[in-house]
Amino acid sequence: MKKIAIRLDTGQSIGLGHMIRCLALADECSLISNSKIIFICRNKWEGMIPYPVISIKKPYITNEKIYEFPSIIDEIDEVSEIIAQENIDCLIVDHYGAKDDYFRKLKNRVPYLVCIDDGLQRDVLADAVINGNVYGADAQYGNVPLKLIGSRYLLMRKEFRNVSTRQNNQTIKEIYITSGGADPCEFCCKISDALIKNFSTLRIHVIAGCNFTRSYIKKLQEKNLVIHQNANMKECMRNADFFISAAGSTLYELASCGVPSVCYTLASDQRLLAEYMNRKETTCAAGDFEAFNETQFCRQCSILFSDKEKRDNMSKNGQRLVDGYGASRTAEKILQLCGAKIPMVVKNGETQKN
Repeated sequence: MKKIAIRLDTGQSIGLGHMIRCLALADECSLISNSKIIFICRNKWEGMIPYPVISIKKPYITNEKIYEFPSIIDEIDEVSEIIAQENIDCLIVDHYGAKDDYFRKLKNRVPYLVCIDDGLQRDVLADAVINGNVYGADAQYGNVPLKLIGSRYLLMRKEFRNVSTRQNNQTIKEIYITSGGADPCEFCCKISDALIKNFSTLRIHVIAGCNFTRSYIKKLQEKNLVIHQNANMKECMRNADFFISAAGSTLYELASCGVPSVCYTLASDQRLLAEYMNRKETTCAAGDFEAFNETQFCRQCSILFSDKEKRDNMSKNGQRLVDGYGASRTAEKILQLCGAKIPMVVKNGETQKN
């Protein structure tokens, strides 16, 4: 049995998508080979992860008002001790604070080192790199031996497989807003204010992320919005006529479900995805939220709300783009790299007995 550790954090200034995709990969590794999975984290998880969590003593301090990713190079010695004490066979790192120097210092301290990345060019010292983004097939990773890149290796939750073909309503009535796990720039608040002011017939829903503060949720509730806490995202997407979303990994789930949307870039790392999905016409990218203009936003919404044909095309384009089986394919490749016995393999997208 191989022992795999996954290093990540989440919080007010770190997207929840990192945790979601790592859990998808962990579940598949555990299913395919019965590998033992642990997580290594610097912040508190409070039962969010159904695997053993080893906490690093050094706190990960970020500015809760912006999206930022300070370096985690100061934890190298502590992580190295955990690797040795736990006899880790493979360390998978999904953290924007893990710069190239982080991988250089860890490379010889663990048998196999894997980097999850979202960029387009990086010569990282690792045994494998995972970039399952739809633009990932164009990424350059130098001499990394195993490159799992492109949408075939997109890490998504199982519920977004085999989603039925989307049928859009003629009239927009139910509109959902999501910023992801946190909302340091009050995206949900500002978007809902604009919609309330300009579209009186809409029923407006807000998906409250797990890192929303109580005071912020109360502020949203005072606007008479429908607030969804601990939301079933697939169910919300099934019920929605339209989404206003941050340009993070939620765009992949919206594409899988065929939900038309407008997206905003809340952090610099979201720009590549927003631009690509806009070109593929699965969403309408409205630019950086820092430059939010209410008039332009409402004009854009009005056009899309009244154009069912365009919304139908967005739905079709999205559902053609991703199939939801990337986590299974990725897990199989990583386990093969580690020399694990694999009684289950991925065939035609499904996990089956070998």
